[in-house]
Amino acid sequence: KRLCHQVDQVSDDLLQLRRPDCYGALLQAPAKIASDKDRTARSSPIAALGVAALQPRGRGEAALRKVLQQWRKAVSAGAGLVVLPELFAWTPDEIAADPAAAADYAGHCLRALCGMARDTASWGICSLIETRPGGGKGSEAKGSEAKRSETAGFQHSAVLIDHRGEVIARYAQVHVPQALASWAGPGDVLPVFDTPIGRIGMLCGVDAVLPESFRVLASKGAALVAVCGSWYNAHEIDLQLPER
Repeated sequence: KRLCHQVDQVSDDLLQLRRPDCYGALLQAPAKIASDKDRTARSSPIAALGVAALQPRGRGEAALRKVLQQWRKAVSAGAGLVVLPELFAWTPDEIAADPAAAADYAGHCLRALCGMARDTASWGICSLIETRPGGGKGSEAKGSEAKRSETAGFQHSAVLIDHRGEVIARYAQVHVPQALASWAGPGDVLPVFDTPIGRIGMLCGVDAVLPESFRVLASKGAALVAVCGSWYNAHEIDLQLPER
């Protein structure tokens, strides 16, 4: 049967979204995967860390204000790590209409989020559109090649901010859905980052629908997998995410 996931009323074939070239870690022996994961879980400070997953509504400055308000409130309630939803300040159509302007505004958002992390001495993970390393402006390609070059010039990123307000890690979405494909080039690795609070993996949106994403990060010793997602239905949180 065709496996589908609804993203902004566009149905993506999950079998087509799969990236076996990024799943090499799954070739490890199962016993080694289990022992690495167990050892990390026992030693990681993440086990005692309060985590808040925010779901503000709105776009642009209104969305950013809500995020900052909710972030401060979450830290006051005991959260040490705040995870923001997928592309919280934009609609997909807005980004597709002008990816360069959206990436510029993402820089403004990131500076505000770094300031909040610093002011509250908390960690944060956000989802943004960014210019890919070596991509963006300045392409001399023409026609269809130029169109592909422009698309590859941007990426959907998860960004990890530490308690000092510094960006310490980035992940480029590996599984890019059709709704974002007009501007987002795919990443090519599912990384795990060593941090003072433990080993962290990050996923963006539809990444979380592919079970291989979690399995790869677990095999690499992730003690926590943060998902920057937009949750539209209760079953996505209550059923799909625990399954993964």
